[in-house]
Amino acid sequence: MLRQAPKVWLSQEQQDDLERFARSRTLAARLVERARIVVRAAVGLDNQEIAEELGLCRQTVGRWRERFTTEGMEGLGDRPRSGRPVRIQSPTLDEIVRLTTQSTPVAATHWSTRTLAPIVEVSPSTVARVWRAHGLKPHRVKSFKLSNDPRFAEKLEDVVGLYQHPPEGALVIAVADGRLISTFMPTHNHQDWIRFLKLIHKQTPRDKDVHLILDNYSAHKTPEVLAWLGKHPRFHLHFTPTSSSWLNQVERFFRDLTDKCVRRGVFHNVRELEQSIQKYIDEHNRAPKPYLWTAKARDILEKVKRAWYALKSRGGLTKVSRALEGIERRLSAESEVAVCPA
Repeated sequence: MLRQAPKVWLSQEQQDDLERFARSRTLAARLVERARIVVRAAVGLDNQEIAEELGLCRQTVGRWRERFTTEGMEGLGDRPRSGRPVRIQSPTLDEIVRLTTQSTPVAATHWSTRTLAPIVEVSPSTVARVWRAHGLKPHRVKSFKLSNDPRFAEKLEDVVGLYQHPPEGALVIAVADGRLISTFMPTHNHQDWIRFLKLIHKQTPRDKDVHLILDNYSAHKTPEVLAWLGKHPRFHLHFTPTSSSWLNQVERFFRDLTDKCVRRGVFHNVRELEQSIQKYIDEHNRAPKPYLWTAKARDILEKVKRAWYALKSRGGLTKVSRALEGIERRLSAESEVAVCPA
């Protein structure tokens, strides 16, 4: 009996990089081939299907699928060859480490072995060896994208206010009470969004207002959606700032769902995936626990302000940030109110 091939999951960054590698005409042919294997594995093809499509043997496909699932992008590189290792002069080694940890290339967020190698006049494989020896993984550095929404402060305070002080006699839907209303749709257009609004309308008490926290996806704001909302005034929409999905507590549920139900699962078709997700949701709703928001809006604004200042000090802020201007105005106004005599 054949062992089940491991499922391949890609982050958006990995997806973009691998698709670019797979199309490349300048990278080494072996790396292009490995990227093509992983890209096809990620969409659900089994090893035999990939082998037939790319003209490879099934064992080769299985080897690179296995390496990627256990080692990530690094697993697609060549293994160190036997023999005496090439000695790297100490100044060169120090320069590789310094550049990797204290600088970034022009018009990029992090170094790759290919971009750093010509700078220090060594081969990409030499850079990779130094990184492995020092535990450096610049392509895995977590980043926090700063929103430049001019109404960032206003939207943040609105959403956090709903979490910490929900209107009396109203429902705040972003997983604030722990209970989930769910459905599965193949697309995400305004017709699907209206169908979901109708489902919420059906499954919530008609005598309560409904406050929905959602992102700025265009399907949420079409004329058809606005017309439906006009006929159902108990619905109130609250939008998170752009590039700030972390502010919506439903993302915490999606993270838990991915870790506990999806990431290590094996699904032969979409229906099996939907059944697994629905089973997880049903189990969750038997004893729902609310996601509690404790951070104060002012504290968040102060942290985001410091992040903008740090970006500015590194030369990463090339134009005026409207979000930063709004944050500074809001913090300044709050400080004036705080010191105003009664």
